[in-house]
Amino acid sequence: MEMQFKESKRFNQWWIYALLIFLLGISVWAVYQQIILGIPFGNKPVSNTMLILTTLAPFGFATLLFRILKLETEINEEGFRYRFFPFH
Repeated sequence: MEMQFKESKRFNQWWIYALLIFLLGISVWAVYQQIILGIPFGNKPVSNTMLILTTLAPFGFATLLFRILKLETEINEEGFRYRFFPFH
């Protein structure tokens, strides 16, 4: 079986991280406004602990996910094979 084409692609483009930083900035502003300035954020503000958790946890998960995402494709005479790590 002779390999004709193989590619491995990671998702580490600058614009992905720029988008994450922008969204994190909005969340950090909410934390700053509610905890430091003492002004409740939104019409129905959550507790300070929940606000910090909902700011840090999703962005930590998204950053980790984009660091480990990897798309592998392979084409040979048997056909087409792909793998999208860590999902497949």
